[in-house]
Parts: sequence; C-alpha cells; structure tokens
Amino acid sequence: MLSGCGMKICILGGGLIGLAVALELRLAGVEVVVLDRGSVPAGWAAAGMIAPAAEGLAGGPLADLAFASRALWPAWAVRLEEFSGQGIDYTPCGALVPAVGDAIAPAEGQWWDSARMASAVPGLAPEIAGGWWLEKEACVDNRKVLTALRLAVERLGAEIWAGVTVTGPADPGLAAVATSAGPVAADAFVLAQGAWSGAWGLPVQPLKGQMLALESEPGWLGAIVFGEDIYLVPRRDGRIVLGATQETIGFTPGNTAGGMASLLAAALTLVPGLASHCILEQWWGFRPVSPDAAPLIGPGPWPNLYLATGHHRNGVLLAPVTAQLVTRALTGDEDPLLSAFSYRRFGGDPR
Repeated sequence: MLSGCGMKICILGGGLIGLAVALELRLAGVEVVVLDRGSVPAGWAAAGMIAPAAEGLAGGPLADLAFASRALWPAWAVRLEEFSGQGIDYTPCGALVPAVGDAIAPAEGQWWDSARMASAVPGLAPEIAGGWWLEKEACVDNRKVLTALRLAVERLGAEIWAGVTVTGPADPGLAAVATSAGPVAADAFVLAQGAWSGAWGLPVQPLKGQMLALESEPGWLGAIVFGEDIYLVPRRDGRIVLGATQETIGFTPGNTAGGMASLLAAALTLVPGLASHCILEQWWGFRPVSPDAAPLIGPGPWPNLYLATGHHRNGVLLAPVTAQLVTRALTGDEDPLLSAFSYRRFGGDPR
C-alpha cells in the first residue's frame, strides 16, 4: 500500500491492461513509468467484445467483476477519448446468441424467434429456430483503444520506455527490476505482461488464438453474434471480426490452414450469407490464461509487486475495472473483491 502522490510506480507491460492501469494511476496523481517490450500485445489481437452475458458468465466473482467492468465502459470510453483526442468506436451494439448446439439461455437474454433473428443477421442459417438478444452488450475497436491509451498516458505525463524487456527482479527485495536497459527502481511495480507473466513463476500460460476479418458494408451486421464455436464482431467501417481458435501450443506463431478453415467453417455454418465476403486480414495472438481462467489482480508475491494479468479472453472487457482495482490497492483502498483473484488461490510461492 502506497500513499499516492510522490510515489513512483513502474508498470511492467505496455499492452492494454498495463496502459489502462497507467492511465488510472496518472489521474490519481501517481508518477508512472511503463516498460514496454514492444511485442504485439494480446489487446491488439482481440475482437473488442464487451459482452459478459454472451460469454456465458453468470454468478460468482468473475461474473461480478465482468459485469461491473461492463458498467464502467461507457464513461471510461468517453474519458479515454477526451484525454487522447482519438475515437475508439465504443458501440453499445448488443449481442445475439443463436439457439444452436448446447446453447443455454444467457443472463439478461430476451428470446427472439427465427424471423426476428433473421431480420437482425443477414444470411443467418434458416434452420436456426431463434436465439437470445442481449441489449446491454457492447463492442469497441481494441486497436484504437491501444492507440488512445498510449496517447492519453503520455499526454498525462507518464513515461513509456519502448523496446525495454524486463527479465525479473534485480534483487531479492525487488527494489528494482532487471531489464535490457539496466536496473529500473521504483516504489512499487505492476506486473501486466500478459501471456509472458509466467516468467515470474506465476501460473499464467499462453493460449494462442487465430482470427480473421471479413469485408462488408457498414451496418451489414449491427450486433455481436456469439455462436457455439465462433463469434462475429462488427466494426463501424464494415469489417467483421471472426474469432477465435484456442490452442495450447506455447508461443508458436502464425496463422495455419487448419485454424483459418475451422473459423470459416463455423462462421459459414452459422451465417451462410458470409460466403461471398472477401477476407481482409488474418492474425493471431496469445491470451494469458490461468488454471481457472480468471485473472490475477492485486498484491503479488513481493510486498511492492501488484498483479494485473491472466485475463484470458476478457482483457478488453476487464480493463476499466482492473485499472480501478489496482489503483485503489496501490493507494490504500483495497476492494474486498480482490481476494477472489489473488495469486494465492493456486498455492505455492512464485518467489
């Protein structure tokens, strides 16, 4: 616990979560340095869904965290655009969950029959009997969010050291971290290295996800469509993002024929009308996943290390609440909700 002003916080990781924490800390008057290794962060590769109900979250601490963060997003988006001067395309588009396979009624779901579903999703498979409409869900252009966060953080006076790799503690007491630029000292550190956080002995592993984007006219798809093995997320410019594979293969890079084929097959089974749409882009990323698929947030193994990692597929969704909780913990107002996301739930001592 720190006293806030006059303290220096070093954030290890310049991705979406690390920059979100940096923004919140600067607004609290805390001096911030961000060490950014420069690799493509998971936040860049994400789909930009803010859709906990569509994800099937219901009951328990993770659901509480997710729905709390969704509620923060509208004001957080406005503030981010204000401080950065950049649009992020936050869109309260809602989500549709077709009744296919093992789909069950999600929290907040309103049943729509097949005719209403077909009117909302052009080219939807005719055999789909209906589905659930989730009006409170939203999406955002996560790449624009990353750009805006970086601009906002720098405009608010934080330092971002690009191309600096953190290799671990520089000393047993963590007075500094060892980096490719030499030791970096701070009063406290926030670990936000995503899928690379396992290097600190934490139970966080990479889960590879392949994705692609299709071309369409703006407004062709007006809502998120969350299927059994696929999700479709619209962009304001008309792009439709399809995701994502889940592959436990370490940091193996690249898009594969099998990965792309599985995404396209699932998408075309759900929405055959996509068959004529051109492929614009394909990419991959590495989600940071813990053994229970919930994040590690709050105090870490050292008294001056705080965790903000392991967000699995919910980094975009959970960014505002993670930033808020970590900032409160650092400045002496630790939320009871953090206890559910302690690294201690897995046992052992990473040190």
